[in-house]
Formats: sequence, C-alpha cells, structure tokens
Amino acid sequence: MLVKSDKLKILIAAHCFFDSPHSYGLNIFPDFFEWLDFLAEMSNQTDYDWYIKTHPDYKEKTREWLVDFCEKHSKFSLLPADVSHFQIIDEEIDVALTVYGTIGFEYAALGIPVINASNNNPHCAFDFNINPSNVDEYRIVLLDLDEVIRNFEPDFENVCEFYFMHKIYYGESWLFDDLDDVISYVGSWKEIYSPKMFRYWVINWERHLGADFEARLLEYLRSGSFRFKCLSRNEMLSEGGYSEASGG
Repeated sequence: MLVKSDKLKILIAAHCFFDSPHSYGLNIFPDFFEWLDFLAEMSNQTDYDWYIKTHPDYKEKTREWLVDFCEKHSKFSLLPADVSHFQIIDEEIDVALTVYGTIGFEYAALGIPVINASNNNPHCAFDFNINPSNVDEYRIVLLDLDEVIRNFEPDFENVCEFYFMHKIYYGESWLFDDLDDVISYVGSWKEIYSPKMFRYWVINWERHLGADFEARLLEYLRSGSFRFKCLSRNEMLSEGGYSEASGG
C-alpha cells in the first residue's frame, strides 16, 4: 500500500469538511481546506511521500473532494478509508499530520510523531506531539522534518496521563453510567439521533438519573467548574458527598 522508498512518509489524517473547524478554538489555518492547500504548497518544496486517510465513517462529499484534491496534486495518495492504522504503521509511516484529531494521542502511543496544526487541541498541555504556534513555525517544521522527527520521541507515560484525564477522569459517561452500553443498544454513534435513543432513555432513565445524579449535576452547575468530573456513584460517595466529586 505505501510505496517502498527512502523518502519520508507522511500521513495526513483528514478531517470532515462538514464539521466546524473551530470546535476547540482558533487553529493555525482558518479551515481544513486552507490547511490542505498549504500542505499541497509544501509538497512542491519537499521530497516526501504524502498519504491521506479519512475516517472509516467519512461523509461521501468529503471523500469526493479528497479524490479531486489528489487528482490535482499528484504527490498525494488517498488511502482506503478502512485500512488499518496498524498496517500503515507496519509499513513504516514516519509522521502523522492533523489539526486536532485523536490521532494525536493514538499515534503517539505507538511511537509515531504527530504534528498538530492547532495549539487548541485536546492534548496541547502535554508534550507527546509537536505543536507549532503559527504558519511560519509550521512551515519550518515541515521543511526540516527529517531532523525534527529524528530528535523527537513521544513520551508513552505522558500519553497515558492524557488518556486518563481526557477519557476517564473527565470521561464521556457523565449522563449515562455506561456509554458503551448505550451505543451497543442503539447500534452505532449515528443512531444516537434516532428513535432508538429515545427508547433507551425511557427504559433506563431511572437507572441513570437517580437522585444522586441530580444532586451531582446541580452541585456542578453551582461550582463554576469548567468540566463535569466523571466518577462512579460509589467513588463519589466515598469522597464524602457531591462537592468534591463535581468539581473540575
């Protein structure tokens, strides 16, 4: 799949062009289109192998635009959407590029350097990615990529710390006890907007929204904290009440 060569191999983890580009704040580039246009410009100034991959559940219009982009810029190859990232890494990808995607910690956990095109990414406070501050810094990094990645090694323990804070301490199951159970019931992430979600809510609301949850939520709203800390009810009670469990 990846071409056998001595050139640096770069994976661009494409974003959905129909998502808001500023969900975490301002990025280096105004939108995802301008980011890719800049990378097309950089491809003409460098001698790398460039690959693009969408999410497996891409929107058709996003992939159509990327097909057109790769036809216009022959140095870019569009990979199959369902190709495994383990395969991409086994075939010796050297570095991954994203604006603020989850690949930032996923590839770092597997030892692959990731360069973000935004300092407003979920892991910007950690050191396991390369985070240029502006377009000029971004350009310098890409022009001297061989030297940059030779001297950069993602810190696995740092990735684990981020994962705990992002996915467990401030997790996704703040409303439901078990978000995986919800997704399994409705069938997929896309189905959370379907009538199946309402049926799940009706059947399970007492289990999820007991008096303890209501107290936690009210305490959180009064606390002024930025995020709701996700703890199990047993852990919450062991902390001596709601105040300690609700803060951020």
